[in-house]
Amino acid sequence: MAWKDKDKEREYKQRYYLENKEAIDARNKAYADRNKHLQKARGAKYYAANKEKVLARTLKHQKDNPEAGRRYARKQRLRKKYGLSLQDYDDMLASQQGKCAICGVELELMGRSRRAVCVDHDHDTGSVRELLCGACNKGLGSFQDDPTLLCRAAVYITVHKGN
Repeated sequence: MAWKDKDKEREYKQRYYLENKEAIDARNKAYADRNKHLQKARGAKYYAANKEKVLARTLKHQKDNPEAGRRYARKQRLRKKYGLSLQDYDDMLASQQGKCAICGVELELMGRSRRAVCVDHDHDTGSVRELLCGACNKGLGSFQDDPTLLCRAAVYITVHKGN
């Protein structure tokens, strides 16, 4: 159907989309799921033909948005190493009120200081425990997560305190 009035056509299409949004989105998702290989092939073809342009655009984006790059890297690291989403991580941080689970120091979200956030996990099972500062995480690691060694160290410090 050819529209003579482009404004009416645009209004009709917007209204139609809003009235049928769920069905249209479901249809589009189903199509995308069935044709992932085509999308991947189109992307590879475009990249091969426009490699310099794509790389220049990527580098510009990285330069203009350094925080986005760090956030993406953190997201990938958390997912790969600990099986955590950024939402899981943010929820843990909020539940701990931004503080180390052992010493209570305010955690630094970026950087490599002694107060930087570390995801503490059981090295045998891989299960995530809580968020720690770098110093506490290193301390636990030095005692190989062994409660007996930690208790002996606590006794040692208590006995020799003030000497």
